[in-house]
Amino acid sequence: MRRLSSFLPLITLKLGLTVMCFSAFAQKATIESCLGLMPCPQQIEIKDGLYHLSVAPKVFIQGMSEQRQKVALARLNRHLKKINGFAFQKLEVTNTKKSADIVVLVHSANQTYQLPALGDDESYQLTINSSKILLNANSEFGALQGLTTLVQLAALPHGARPFITDNVHAKTDALALTQANINDKPRFKWRGFLLDSSRHFMPVATVKRQLDGMAGAKLNVFHWHLTDDQGWRIESKAYPKLHQLASDNLYYSQAEIKSVVAYASDLGIRVVPEFDIPGHASAIAVAYPALMAEQKVYEMERHWGVFEPLLDVSNENVYLFVDKMVQEITTLFPDAYLHIGGDEVNPKQWQENADIQALMVKEGLHDSEDLHRFFNGKVQKILMKHQRKMMGWDEILHKDLPKDVVVQSWRGLESINHIAGQGYQALLSAGYYIDQPQPTSYHYRNDPLAYTNHQGLNKPTQINKAGHQTWQSFSFTMPRLKGSSVRGELTLITDNNNGVDKSDTATNFSAYLKLNDHFYKEVTLLSSLSEFKANKVVFNYDSWMGAMRFELDTSNSAALQGVIFVGNSYYPLVAKTNSSQKATVVNQINLLPLLSNEQAKNILGGEATLWAEMIDENNVDLRAWPRLFAIAERFWSAKSLTDSNYMYQRLHYIDDYAANVLGLQHKQQQQDGFKQLLNDNTSAEEVVNDIAVLTEFSQVLAPAQYYTRHHIKYQQNQYHQQAPLNLYVDYLAVESFSLLALKRQLQAYQQGNKSALDVIESSILAWQQSEPSLAALIAKHEKLADLSGYVADFKRLNNLGLQVISACKQGLPLSQSQQLAINQQVLAIQSKQQEIVLATAPVIRELMASCQ
Repeated sequence: MRRLSSFLPLITLKLGLTVMCFSAFAQKATIESCLGLMPCPQQIEIKDGLYHLSVAPKVFIQGMSEQRQKVALARLNRHLKKINGFAFQKLEVTNTKKSADIVVLVHSANQTYQLPALGDDESYQLTINSSKILLNANSEFGALQGLTTLVQLAALPHGARPFITDNVHAKTDALALTQANINDKPRFKWRGFLLDSSRHFMPVATVKRQLDGMAGAKLNVFHWHLTDDQGWRIESKAYPKLHQLASDNLYYSQAEIKSVVAYASDLGIRVVPEFDIPGHASAIAVAYPALMAEQKVYEMERHWGVFEPLLDVSNENVYLFVDKMVQEITTLFPDAYLHIGGDEVNPKQWQENADIQALMVKEGLHDSEDLHRFFNGKVQKILMKHQRKMMGWDEILHKDLPKDVVVQSWRGLESINHIAGQGYQALLSAGYYIDQPQPTSYHYRNDPLAYTNHQGLNKPTQINKAGHQTWQSFSFTMPRLKGSSVRGELTLITDNNNGVDKSDTATNFSAYLKLNDHFYKEVTLLSSLSEFKANKVVFNYDSWMGAMRFELDTSNSAALQGVIFVGNSYYPLVAKTNSSQKATVVNQINLLPLLSNEQAKNILGGEATLWAEMIDENNVDLRAWPRLFAIAERFWSAKSLTDSNYMYQRLHYIDDYAANVLGLQHKQQQQDGFKQLLNDNTSAEEVVNDIAVLTEFSQVLAPAQYYTRHHIKYQQNQYHQQAPLNLYVDYLAVESFSLLALKRQLQAYQQGNKSALDVIESSILAWQQSEPSLAALIAKHEKLADLSGYVADFKRLNNLGLQVISACKQGLPLSQSQQLAINQQVLAIQSKQQEIVLATAPVIRELMASCQ
């Protein structure tokens, strides 16, 4: 029988790594002044001394409506009660400011309950001095945000409370808070989270829990995706067949929808519903086929993808349907905005419908895009009739679209700049697709205003070949497991400063990459000058697919060689080598033009999206949290706050805070998921031990990033609604804090800290010690059989890592042939396109490069 004790060295090491890694940032935190908070406030002034919050603090509130005060007090009570090390009892409401420990003042002439709306004043000032806590706000919504900050301050280790890694504390009679003045407001007024309840239905309790998390992260728009090909989730009185025939009896009653909207409103969160038309309409087709461009009997769509059913834009009954549905939706959702989807319209049914073709001739419509605009124009008039503002995805953009429509970009930063540059209000979602999944640092680097001319500088938007010493261009393709290949154009440039100085230090080298029909973008070169001259080019590049890494050999002028990683997933590079596909001769590089400051005002903010092809109620928290806090910080905090290491340091503590205080279930869902993989006859003691082993193994693994898992499922014919989501990979966290800590040790070693190598070695030795336990566990539980290959690769990587460390510690560089052999073995593991990735592989390769 496997005992927990056999895995304790790894557990102990993991905690030790975390302390060593993240405590290094504690000093920086005092300079950067976020006090461990996320999102980081705009301004923090730290004072000397502490304020001691009693276990039964008195609170005075003035200016809040009765309903929001009731909800705010209940939440504050509930959250303070969950703080470890604090023997909190309850809040006591007092009628005098003088006797209060916590004073909340809302300076608003209107003290009646207000529904949240776009542009609400969410600013607040929080002062913690030696005698009390004072919160000032101009609205209830600002007061709610200030109370959220106060709870984080109380719950997170920061300031005078040392950074900690466990939850074992003696209960105290008072909680020490750092004295500080915080002046805060959001950078963007639209900070959203889209939850897809259509592809996989999410119970009401699950939805409300996500709202709790949103409030804790200061997100203020819940975009609820309620209709799609695979299900209609709104109870409809006007068209009851929608929920009766096209939901599998999994839908929200109107009472349930109203309860979610009210719950969100109490938290200061708007709810924007998405009623997806004219495409993504297979569920409508099942219920009301007469409304479709091709009238036939439709069955429920179970697969994921883009499908043919489209509303018949020539049929007046379609507009009556839209009118009645919008009227009904407005009784459920009071927000001023209604999302019509409008994305991924396959025009096939329109092109084959004689009435629609006649309509196009009559209205002078030249193509399906004109027809789509015609439909959207009529829909917008219906929305205006019901006092609603229209919003939709990129595809609704058209030169004749009215300017008061909000366009949400899933296509990327180029798209949002085009939208905003055309005078439309815009939201960014590309780069925030948290279902893919991606590293949190990738989301964190992604900014809605990334290409904005804030400094008033006229940066060049073109780079010409003339005047450069060398200018090399290469073409390539990147095949994907599903869908069309990605095309690439790479241009490498070197200069010698017009011959003034021929030394290496005077040589400039740069690279520009273009994918598909996008603009060129300068890449982050990781190659040294000597490597660059030796035709070794390594660079990072953030694309709509995720964080990409290119490792290229440019010695063959006719064809690139090398590898591409999208996140942690390998994709082959195919050079264009035959005569008909030679690299295009590029003489000019066109860069994305910057938005003017005035155009940038059209960007309202952004939304993270959680599409549910491979997510259900059992792992939704695991995919969303705690990463959403980092995205929320991008929407709330200063644009200049970009240090990913510092972000991860705070996210490490937010991870516990989100689970222990806010009640999010990302940690519990992983444990529950691992438990269902064990045999039914496993004893209680064995369950605890075996889950511990699976949990620790998960620290060196990650789900394949980008849409690699989706595409593998497609190839396996498992890419559909009825495919179970109950594999080990379905319960893997997107990132491992232990691996992040190990990478920090690698960075420390690269910066000259030789002792960091001992820590890395201890980690690998502990992994090696765990190998027999993992093998025994997999042999015991049949549902874990598919992990055997990963354990075999795990063993190979551990051996290779120890070989590299041995050479590093002895100061004996590996020979070129040894380096090549190790690199090829690691790459052989990395290049497997499978659902789980051994996350230690790139660490070993980078360590080898650092040693040499």
